This record gives sequence, structure tokens and C-alpha cells, in this order.
Amino acid sequence: MDGADREAIGGEEDLNRFIDIIDRPITEGQRIGLAEAGLIRYFKPKYNEIFKESFPAADQKVLSECYQLDFSALIVEIDTSELGFSLYSDNAVASHHHMAKFDLIDPSVRRSFFTFVDAEGSISKMPDVIVPSR
Repeated sequence: MDGADREAIGGEEDLNRFIDIIDRPITEGQRIGLAEAGLIRYFKPKYNEIFKESFPAADQKVLSECYQLDFSALIVEIDTSELGFSLYSDNAVASHHHMAKFDLIDPSVRRSFFTFVDAEGSISKMPDVIVPSR
């Protein structure tokens, strides 16, 4: 995503990563598990302790195959505008539209999907991105 990054992979290695993702797509069960974990972390419901503070973390089973596919980020988006109600929690204001953004790779090790570099080389990050727990 960063055309100015001279260390980014390219050529055959990049093509092989792309083909690997096409050949081994993420399953419906994996998508559901990732969405559930992401929404739990975003809304932080009172009675769910599994992912409320720890998602994303490298040792979580729900992320293991994403790491094998070299996913670096996850966005979980939910829109209830057509249903006529809003979702909220103590940690998320009432809204028809919520978008939870997660870095899956430590941004100090590798730039993330949510990192932007302008023409002068200044680095900025999309707001409200949840970084991996250590």
C-alpha cells in the first residue's frame, strides 16, 4: 500500500502472496469468528471477557490462519440504518454505523494498512485503530 516504501516486497514474492490468498480464502466460520472478536473488542460488552481487552493478539486461535495468509489489518463494519435502530455500549456511542479497525501486526515492526506516508515522507495513522496487545 505504500509505494514509497523501498523495503516492501514486490515481484514474484508479492504475486505468490496474492495467489496464496486466492487459493486459500478465509472460510465463513473464520469470518464469523473474526467479526465476533472484533465487535466484542469494539463494544466491550459487560459480560464477555474473552476478547474485550486482548483482541487482537498473536496467540489467539481466531487469528492464526490470518497470520498464515499475511493479513496485516482487519476492519469490522456494521450498519443498522436500514433496520431503524442504533447500536451502542458504555464504550461506543449510539449510531447506525460502526467501524472497528484493527492492526494485526505490531506497527513498530511493519507499517500497517492504516499507515499513510505523504510525498514528504511524513507518516500519519488513521484515527481510532486498535493495535495488537502484547
